[in-house]
Amino acid sequence: FVVEAWPGGPKRIRWKMSIDLTRPQIEAYGLVDMIDGFATFATLEAELRAEGIADPVLAHATAELRAMCDVAGTFATVDPLSLGGLLLDTARFIGLVASGGLPRDLALDRLVERLLLDLERGPGRQHTLEDFAPRSLQFVFSSHCLEHITEWNAELDRWVQRLAPGGILFLYLPHPDCEIWHPGSAFVGDGHKWKPTPALLRDAIAARGGHVVAADDGPDAMHSFHLAARFD
Repeated sequence: FVVEAWPGGPKRIRWKMSIDLTRPQIEAYGLVDMIDGFATFATLEAELRAEGIADPVLAHATAELRAMCDVAGTFATVDPLSLGGLLLDTARFIGLVASGGLPRDLALDRLVERLLLDLERGPGRQHTLEDFAPRSLQFVFSSHCLEHITEWNAELDRWVQRLAPGGILFLYLPHPDCEIWHPGSAFVGDGHKWKPTPALLRDAIAARGGHVVAADDGPDAMHSFHLAARFD
């Protein structure tokens, strides 16, 4: 729901409203929600334009959400689900610009920079896994990455090899019960190469000498699951 913070004031998103839509049931609002809404609506607009369709209602909603994003403060978060959402939305914006679905301008550049990541010019683009010596890292964090790799077993070996004794590997992956994550679905297309399961990943960790220290077999709110393993 979109409401004004005060009459004539800036617009905000509320998660729940009263049944008569006169007052918010939850006062807090999420900055990540407006970013996700803008990315989603912009994607829908681009797909419709590609088919020669203009939807003024959707265009208004997209502009409204972008205006909220432009005046919002920092999008910094310690919530892992929100962080994963920001990573995904950053990639979506870059993909939209690259495909011509969203015009690039200074305001959009600044917005992406405020998402904590710059996938085109940030330091991560200047390094590969080989830049990190074996047994040199205390922590390897992977959120929705492994399912995009056909030879995922070999890639997992490379990640584990970079961990120092006692190092932690954190894996966050799509849950198999959610069909939109399945390879070939309308949502992911050929982006996902295989279907991870909690049991399969636990076996893979054990086969490499790891010990699971925390896990949630899910599905969680993002229809995903995670596990953290220590390698001694």
